[in-house]
Amino acid sequence: MREQTEAMECAEARDHFPAFDQQTFPTQVLEHLKACADCRAELAEYRALEARLAGLAAVDIQPPAWLFGVITEKVAETARRRAAIYQARKQLENVTTPIGEHRVAAGSALGLAVLAGAVLFGRSRRHQRVGGVRAA
Repeated sequence: MREQTEAMECAEARDHFPAFDQQTFPTQVLEHLKACADCRAELAEYRALEARLAGLAAVDIQPPAWLFGVITEKVAETARRRAAIYQARKQLENVTTPIGEHRVAAGSALGLAVLAGAVLFGRSRRHQRVGGVRAA
């Protein structure tokens, strides 16, 4: 029964370890640390981890020299592709726009041709002979 209570106390004490500052630990945690070697060892591991992490923040990491060239080339390639797409769209607009403008004129001319054909066809039918007699 004592072991279960002690384990529970360890778990409760270890919940406070990420704070890293013994001044913010509750009195019960400080008393537990005095009596428990396992918790003192784990707290020491937390402190060592904090020191290693703080050391990483001070490391100046430089990218490899080739990386700048690769990124620059990718950006330039993307710009070239976008410019080509833009030019293709402009050329397509230039091709379709004159057709659109000429559709009205072509439609009008076709309409006039159909009308003229109908008039001429109608006249020619009126002047046909039916049974040797000229139809009116």
